Amino acid sequence: MENRPEVNPYRSPAAVAYETTSASHEDATETRGYIAWGVVFAGNLLIPLLVGWGVTQTGGRWGMLAAVALLFVVGCWLCAAVPRVAKALLVGSVAVGLTQAIPVLQLMAGVAALSLVEFLRLDAFNNLSFGITNELSGFIVTLATGGLLMTAALVAGLAIRGLFSKWGSR
Repeated sequence: MENRPEVNPYRSPAAVAYETTSASHEDATETRGYIAWGVVFAGNLLIPLLVGWGVTQTGGRWGMLAAVALLFVVGCWLCAAVPRVAKALLVGSVAVGLTQAIPVLQLMAGVAALSLVEFLRLDAFNNLSFGITNELSGFIVTLATGGLLMTAALVAGLAIRGLFSKWGSR
């Protein structure tokens, strides 16, 4: 026997149709959020990935790729769990992505993350082995850089939303 939801025979067809339509609309909105996050996330990887690839070695690159995957999953989770925050993050991510033309923000985030790894003494930064050499260091540097950039994007998105909501109320 199939597991069918209970059907209320007294429910109007219009109410049933509305519930079905709104559920499919929510699914479509969630899917669009995932696609938008994927596009914006990929666009924001340009400078950090190029610079990061240059300062890592094999082990560090594996850690970097693992952190990139984790940051992507966090963004997808936000799109599903907290749509209002996700919208601000998406808008702000576009703004942060545009700053890659002059990547001061990205470089500052990367330097801060490298300083964190050096402070924690997780990797050696000497003349013999410049760069991130182990997986943990690559993971932490990338997670810190991406976390800082996602935070900047969220702040920018909230600021943009605040500006436009005030302009719209005048």
